[in-house]
Amino acid sequence: MEKKSYSRLITDVDRSTVWRLCTNINAWKEWDFNFLQSEITGAVQRGSVFKVKHRIFPAVKGYISTCNFERELILAIPLPLGYIYRSYIFEMSGKSVKLSITNSTAGLFSAVYHIAVKILNSYTEEDLDIIARECTGNKPCITS
Repeated sequence: MEKKSYSRLITDVDRSTVWRLCTNINAWKEWDFNFLQSEITGAVQRGSVFKVKHRIFPAVKGYISTCNFERELILAIPLPLGYIYRSYIFEMSGKSVKLSITNSTAGLFSAVYHIAVKILNSYTEEDLDIIARECTGNKPCITS
């Protein structure tokens, strides 16, 4: 299993602002240049299905495996005999939000899918920077 976490302390913002940005899957393509397509049918809740097209990966369908309002969001992409997961953890720290993103694999073929997770990992720091800029109007964030 490949698993790696990244975090940012996004200053002068509340958790609901970061949560709204991260869970508005239909708008990802508008503010994150890595996404060519992003859509979800219905509400962001456990079991909801979404479709994304990352600029370097083929379009995939996934589902929300965990959704704890303003605390945790886990996206699952089912693949033959395995999964790729991306989790978002939202924690308050004073007047800042610590956002942690973890990319991981699971299942029989997780050893094969670790290559895709390594590629995702190479973009995750940039994703956190984009999220921080969108939430704060380009104020700097702190790497943790």
